[in-house]
Amino acid sequence: MSFPPTIPTDARPVQAAWPELTCFGCGTANPDGMHLQSFVGEDGTDLVATIEPEDRFRVAPGVLYGGTVASLIDCHGVWTAMTLREPPGRRPPDALPARPTVTGELSVRYEAPTPLGEPLYLRGRLEAVDGRRSTFAVELGPADGVTATGRLVTFEVDAIGEAAGPTRGHRRAR
Repeated sequence: MSFPPTIPTDARPVQAAWPELTCFGCGTANPDGMHLQSFVGEDGTDLVATIEPEDRFRVAPGVLYGGTVASLIDCHGVWTAMTLREPPGRRPPDALPARPTVTGELSVRYEAPTPLGEPLYLRGRLEAVDGRRSTFAVELGPADGVTATGRLVTFEVDAIGEAAGPTRGHRRAR
């Protein structure tokens, strides 16, 4: 697949399904957040987004802070999980999933400094599903190439704040 991904122009962002979400990266109800908006890609196999972070997220002039890069990858990856884990056509892209999904593991590889002052693109793809756990890959970067990649392992929960099955309490997810 080529980078940057094509962003649909006539679709609603998947985050529209959860208007009261206050997540820093993607919550529309967070007045101080980044308000990431993600869309199902043209072929239905990936989730794509574009965002131009404000200068307040810089680590140095013209360079996005690495923690912000990780936050964008995390938010986009979780929405990729909640959107693409179910078979295509089973639910509209702007409807909430049957169960919310949270991050179990996140690793980010920084390939180059991520620039500020221009649109950044994200693409998330499903790699594997194992019960309530899923693995996803996310790419982030400007139009001329990927500057960071992420790998997420997510798991479905019955409700936000309450882990499902053997991951309840302080037990380690397996």
